[in-house]
Amino acid sequence: MEKFEAEGRLVYGRTGVPRLKNFLDDMPGVVLGSVWNDIPPINSQAQERLGYATQKRTALLERIITASTHEGDMVLDPFCGCGTTIHASQKLRRNWTGIDITHLALIEKRLNDAFARIEPRRGDGTPYRQYGTFGSATHARCLRQCRRAAIRHRPHQHRTGEKGLPKSADLSPGQNLHALPLGFSPAPPTNVIIRPHHPPAVVLVQLDDLKQEQLECVRPAAFLVLQTSPGNHQAWIAVENGNREFASRLKKGTGADLTASGSVRVAGTFNFKRKYAPNFPLVTIEEAHPGRIVTRTELEGRGLVALAPPKPEAPASPLRCSDRPRRLAWPDYERCLDKAINRGRKRSSADFTWCCIALDHFKRTPEETAARLLEVSSKARENGEAYALDQAMNAAAKVAANPRSPAR
Repeated sequence: MEKFEAEGRLVYGRTGVPRLKNFLDDMPGVVLGSVWNDIPPINSQAQERLGYATQKRTALLERIITASTHEGDMVLDPFCGCGTTIHASQKLRRNWTGIDITHLALIEKRLNDAFARIEPRRGDGTPYRQYGTFGSATHARCLRQCRRAAIRHRPHQHRTGEKGLPKSADLSPGQNLHALPLGFSPAPPTNVIIRPHHPPAVVLVQLDDLKQEQLECVRPAAFLVLQTSPGNHQAWIAVENGNREFASRLKKGTGADLTASGSVRVAGTFNFKRKYAPNFPLVTIEEAHPGRIVTRTELEGRGLVALAPPKPEAPASPLRCSDRPRRLAWPDYERCLDKAINRGRKRSSADFTWCCIALDHFKRTPEETAARLLEVSSKARENGEAYALDQAMNAAAKVAANPRSPAR
């Protein structure tokens, strides 16, 4: 009694009988059930109402996040809508990632209104950075055209919180994520590469590794221009009634990479080549003209097509009296690459096949084959001498194990 009296928890009625004050904090309470009816839905008069059809109360998301995470944990909302989960996570000092196809201006305004005192990272006044979104109607139309060409890619827009200060508390730093298609993980780095299908009666020609001067000559005929790395561009041309031989001449005439495989990195993703580490460049769309198709005559008139090589006459085969094996030049790498592409295999498969032919039928040594592979294969040049020698040695082992090989 004396303790309760000292704490001011006794109340005396008219009769003088003391009564004990009970506070909610002292009561064990009732375990929260599966039906929460103490948080009303958002009505038309609610102050936090944004006009989003499926918007939930911030208090509801705060309860869910508080019950299932600790401060500093990562919260992922793959369908973040108007950003209620993002708002609650930022307020509760959680790192967060939001993904959705939505109007990002709505989330931007919500975060800037709720957390006014933001410490910017790059001086632009925003608490997060945004990558990979299509910023113009041209880019959106290009995406639609690509989907018609059987390219299945949807540009999900990602938002990630960074270090900032809300009105009442200091927030913990967030983590940067980038705009990748749903189903691709940003770590470890993954190149997002697609291969378009050729529409009927049209050949899509990839002109890769174009410098600025080369690009300006090609630009009037291209339906899509990408920047894959600083100073390097890629253009795509749709040629009516084209064929493989004409595509090869077009690449040669424009100075493009003759060994380009026909695959393209998705705009809005990063080019994870080792030579660019750690600052991997973002693949961006510079220009798009959906539906643009050019004729062979038009390209030849612009001077973009190399002349067709004359067909060499077959020389008379001289009489050979030596038992020394005949040494020819080199196998056709383009032919090996085309076969690999048509069979849906990787470029490394073309490299291996080419090495096998060079060793088996052209009587080359593994060292000669590796050195030549570095000249004809762009993949070998990217991965270096170790890759080329490894391909040549593996091919030599296969040739030696083949009982039908003339090298045995």
